[in-house]
Amino acid sequence: MRSALRDWGQEKVQELAEEDRRLEQIFAKLKDVPRDRKQVPLQAEELGLDRDQVEYLRRQGIIYDDVGQIYITELVRVGLGFEMGNGARPRIVSLRRKILRSS
Repeated sequence: MRSALRDWGQEKVQELAEEDRRLEQIFAKLKDVPRDRKQVPLQAEELGLDRDQVEYLRRQGIIYDDVGQIYITELVRVGLGFEMGNGARPRIVSLRRKILRSS
């Protein structure tokens, strides 16, 4: 089951990159993040992206911010090879409410 999610995530990342040139460039940077630093949540600076790129990912619904911590949506996270850090579990209900309020 886990490999199915990984495969599906990789396909989704590829599909998004093919549809959007800007996402293709951003995903290339994220794929190059060293394996030992591919843990979510993370700080925006750790992504190696500029402010505009982070905001673009946020507007596309690919990342979301929870009190300064950046989370990547599940399918894209898995497709890019990121893992959840030890004990890291987003507060799903509160995050959803926060996202809906900011929309």
